[in-house]
Amino acid sequence: MRSIVRDVKTFSRPEEQRVEVVDVRPLLESAVNMSFNEIRHRARLVKEYGPVPQVSAVRARLGQVFLNLIVNAAQAIPEGAVEQNEIRLSTSTDEKGRAVVAIRDTGSGMPPEVLRHVFDPFFTTKPTGVGSGLGLSISNGIVSSLGGEILVSSTVGAGSEFRVLLPPAPPAKHRADPAPAAQKQEPPARILAIDDDGMVGNALRRILAGHVFEFLQSGEAALERIEGGVRYDVILLDLTMPQMSGMRVHAELMRIDPAQATRVIFITGGVLTAAAQRFLDEVPNLRLHKPFDAGELRAMVHKQRTG
Repeated sequence: MRSIVRDVKTFSRPEEQRVEVVDVRPLLESAVNMSFNEIRHRARLVKEYGPVPQVSAVRARLGQVFLNLIVNAAQAIPEGAVEQNEIRLSTSTDEKGRAVVAIRDTGSGMPPEVLRHVFDPFFTTKPTGVGSGLGLSISNGIVSSLGGEILVSSTVGAGSEFRVLLPPAPPAKHRADPAPAAQKQEPPARILAIDDDGMVGNALRRILAGHVFEFLQSGEAALERIEGGVRYDVILLDLTMPQMSGMRVHAELMRIDPAQATRVIFITGGVLTAAAQRFLDEVPNLRLHKPFDAGELRAMVHKQRTG
């Protein structure tokens, strides 16, 4: 369980946008752990991790790229013929000194007319409701922002290969050392937490001591407060409450007070429904995954109120 939580946290911290020097191999391993349920009924997993330079990247965002490519590779292979199929992960260094991460599958492959559009936003060959068509487009954007590129080759009936090429991180002596941030006392924020679980509310209240904290256990009560004119710096909103879901609360906030809707941080836990996952893919709000630690929560509240 500790390992699973660690891997989830690797990809679930949108507040952590700091570029750092990373080794791509541990990120690949975390992505494998997260996606293994997709792989194990479809193909054998083969790893060929060769020497590879470290790269400069936002750890969570690059991990999301690898996770998306591995899941796509698995979903290109039908279930039931594990011994006849494989997904091969490899790392290497190309002639330009770039880090190369290759993800190859023996799936159905793609014809040229599909291959031309794989990075187009909203383009998907998956059934309606299964994919948003944004995964590869977002992945391509993340890699491009790092100065890299994604190359793809595919043959119908023989499978596909995606190669992520990233420039090496500069030598340590050439890296800019960020100036230490000046320490100053922030005024307390006005925070509303909406969750049907009273124990979660008690935990949030303890962690956020020093702020003006209010806890409500229903979306209806929260909407009444906001319609009555109360304004919050941060709204912590459980996504999957039984009576009125966080998605519905957010939709009502968009209608009655869009500015307050931007203050929402979604709290999620467990396995999300397809509808909930699509919703999170579409909204820009920050999200906090259970179990969360105190430092993570405080950092996200700080980012929300100052961002």
